[in-house]
Amino acid sequence: MIKRLKLDNVGPAPEMELDFARRLNLVTGDNGLGKSFLLDVVWWALTGCWPKEVNRHMMSGHPARPHDAAVSATITPTLLGRTGFAPFSAFYERRDQRWKRDAGRPAIPGIVVYAHADGSFSVWDPARNYWSEPGDATLEERRPAYVFTEAEVWDGLRDTVDGRSVPVCFGLLYDWSRWIQASDDNARVMASALRALSPGPAQAIEPGAPMRLSVYDARESPSITTDYAGQVPIIHASSGIRRIIALAYMLTWTWSEHRIASELRGDDPSRKVIMTRCRSILGTVERVRGGQGRHAMIRVHPAPEPDAFDEMVRQPGRRALDGLAAAKYSGSKEAVPAREFPPHWRRSLNDLLVAQAVEYRL
Repeated sequence: MIKRLKLDNVGPAPEMELDFARRLNLVTGDNGLGKSFLLDVVWWALTGCWPKEVNRHMMSGHPARPHDAAVSATITPTLLGRTGFAPFSAFYERRDQRWKRDAGRPAIPGIVVYAHADGSFSVWDPARNYWSEPGDATLEERRPAYVFTEAEVWDGLRDTVDGRSVPVCFGLLYDWSRWIQASDDNARVMASALRALSPGPAQAIEPGAPMRLSVYDARESPSITTDYAGQVPIIHASSGIRRIIALAYMLTWTWSEHRIASELRGDDPSRKVIMTRCRSILGTVERVRGGQGRHAMIRVHPAPEPDAFDEMVRQPGRRALDGLAAAKYSGSKEAVPAREFPPHWRRSLNDLLVAQAVEYRL
């Protein structure tokens, strides 16, 4: 588990700090501000590798670079270890063009799953991707994470072990059909994950029977049950539904393989799963709180004035947003200075009101 991330002279800003809530964190903003970059750094802090370094076919996940190449750059995450939360530091070695971290074995954060914006996934499993021997002391000597392109999520992933090409994952199409036909625990976990990720109870995604689609392809495609068309093969589902199904599959597959690997190694399965997902979201909110008043906030230095608009991220200052939401719940329209907001922000007023309601309902 990661509690905090501090970046000095890394990426798009001279200084960034991110304090994480215990369960749910939401980072929003316009394109190009560094949301995906932050998730890439979080992944590296938890796993010790950059996604692009593991899978050269990926279009994202490149190693972070200094904001100013002439100035030292450091990444300082705070992770949960066996003795509690502890920070460690990594600095950018300009001559070697790579990041170097404090000596010693880092904390085991648990299972880490990263859903990238392009439909690819990265998976780090402590039962398979940590050091094989206690004497291994460098990140380069351990097995890397498993990184899937979008096609590999559906069709399977192979890896080289002891000089041989072996299947690491058979892919969504084969695995889910096999789980459904066997009616095993994975089928039940997959169905539960789909219900949890569905748009709502009235739009729950329910698995259907596998279907043969072509005389030229021996595989059977899983299907989903819909009110409007009965059983629909998942390859014919909408792009949004396919993304939900892919996410549910990667979570189910990762947990299943982790349990098997832990049993083979004689270890107890991890009780922690860290899920990061990158997705484009319209509208921006400065802070979103979680349960019991916990919150996650990004601090960018220098901080804008409370009443100022940040034209770069197109969001109002904190006081303006507070006044907007307070007016909504007090019934007063005069307190909403909508005419003072720039046009590009006025178009998002309704979305921001809904988002801001999260805070005022706690």
